[in-house]
Amino acid sequence: MNITRKRFIVMRNNRSEVWCGLSKNFFFKPISEVKDTPIKTYRSQAQAKAGCSSWDRNFEIVPVIETIEIDPSANSGHMKFKVGSKVRVKNVYSGGNFDDGDIVTIKQIGNEDDPDCYGAISPYDGLMWYLNEDEVEAATCDFCSKWDWGEASADVDNGKFTHIYLAGGAFRFPVHKQFMYCPVCGAMNPNRTREKEVRDEL
Repeated sequence: MNITRKRFIVMRNNRSEVWCGLSKNFFFKPISEVKDTPIKTYRSQAQAKAGCSSWDRNFEIVPVIETIEIDPSANSGHMKFKVGSKVRVKNVYSGGNFDDGDIVTIKQIGNEDDPDCYGAISPYDGLMWYLNEDEVEAATCDFCSKWDWGEASADVDNGKFTHIYLAGGAFRFPVHKQFMYCPVCGAMNPNRTREKEVRDEL
């Protein structure tokens, strides 16, 4: 599957160099030497013009078509959260434009430099920034913060009959039988998260 979208890049007026880099470390690099260096792209001409800090202003904004090819064999199952999960930002240290306590939605897992990070849109500049796994935590809603996850389970009988079972009395479903995500806000079951952390330590 491919994602195709219009973006804007910054090039020298003679188009011999292109604006490259991630986070806050940007620089012009000769086209012939780009290779695997990430090229900085912007969603609009205005963002591109404002984002280039070259003091001599000897550059132009060039529209491009960006194509992202998604590798079907790529495995992001080792990450705690999935694309679309809402998370709370905490203890930011990697340089992303976020504040502690921000609630953001994960838009991407990994980038060219680090496969073990989360991409999310900053509420302050509308740009994609990246967060390490220890900079986010589950953003729970009022329901799942109070819910006893062990009291319900979902199952499929004979491959076609779906059921939701409720525990009775003191019985509680084991973690692997519990819902993986909150049915209200989509936050991950914290019991599943802890179970995964234990497995990773073994």
